[in-house]
Amino acid sequence: MSEHWTFRLGDLLGSGGPCAFLRPEEIEALARGRLGHERRSEFDRHAKDCRACAGVLEELAQFESIIAGGGVPSELRSFRATDSEARKRLGIAPRRDSRRIGFVLVPALAAALLILLFLVPMGESPVLIPEIEPLRFAPPPPTRGISLHEAWQEALDAWNADDFHRAAEVLEQGLRVEPERADLLFYLGYARLRLGENAAALEALSRTDALQQATPSEHTRWFLAAALERARRHREACESLRSVVEIGGLRAERAAAIVDRACDGGH
Repeated sequence: MSEHWTFRLGDLLGSGGPCAFLRPEEIEALARGRLGHERRSEFDRHAKDCRACAGVLEELAQFESIIAGGGVPSELRSFRATDSEARKRLGIAPRRDSRRIGFVLVPALAAALLILLFLVPMGESPVLIPEIEPLRFAPPPPTRGISLHEAWQEALDAWNADDFHRAAEVLEQGLRVEPERADLLFYLGYARLRLGENAAALEALSRTDALQQATPSEHTRWFLAAALERARRHREACESLRSVVEIGGLRAERAAAIVDRACDGGH
């Protein structure tokens, strides 16, 4: 297999970006139930915040339920050829002992299904916000006696060093002091997005938006749309982008273009 071959799970399943967490040979091992316990545990933890990989686990579970329900013959007709073709494309050696087919049929079908998920484009929703763009960290101006001044400065230093793990830790410490600070929550949500921790990002940005209900922020709604998209909530992501257009500002034009291109019904 070419060392330059790219494992673009994200593009195929709708996240708009590559996910190289599992190597191709590990995909087959996962489907056959042979992926090591430690590696499977790592993948399960990763899939909690990666919607593309979570989709693979869902597809595998659905396929296993089909097999359990007696759907093997029809699935065999669909996958008999694709198993060998996909294995060739992935550089996996073909089987030579046809007498073992009865013992390997079910895992082979599952492996073929997962391989196809990685190789064949599916009818996913159009990509809205493929990348999380850089965001300038702008803490409030220092005020005499402000309790969070040192925390803001420490978060700013970590942010400027692209250390979003540390920045998120400091922001969470600040929220323990002032849990209703929308600015702390907003930056925390963004940091979690940059770290690929989408569930935590979605929670923080949703709380931010609720606190800003009287005066919605285009920036909050933009990154909230990104988090919703990565949670496979395409319709809600489009709604959030439409609100960016309504709010106006620097992001309105880009949001309008995305809505017209990728959201049903445009405006």
